[in-house]
Amino acid sequence: MSEVLENDTKEKVALTEEQEQALLSFIKTDNVYHKYYDDVLILLKTGLRISELCGLTVADIDFKNEVVIIDHQLLKEQGTGLLY
Repeated sequence: MSEVLENDTKEKVALTEEQEQALLSFIKTDNVYHKYYDDVLILLKTGLRISELCGLTVADIDFKNEVVIIDHQLLKEQGTGLLY
């Protein structure tokens, strides 16, 4: 019978509100990273993975009910390009 693997994953620690605000403030005012401000804000406020954010389309957003439907992600496959 196979052995059970020990759980050696490290606990993930979320940013504090102060850390989140400091990060957003830095990104918003930085000459290089300011172009990513909206993306980082969406990631922080929704909990989306980067691939889920990249895979979003306008059809995934219900503006009337303020809902975002996450049912796919954008993946990169070597040699073939991007997959939805």
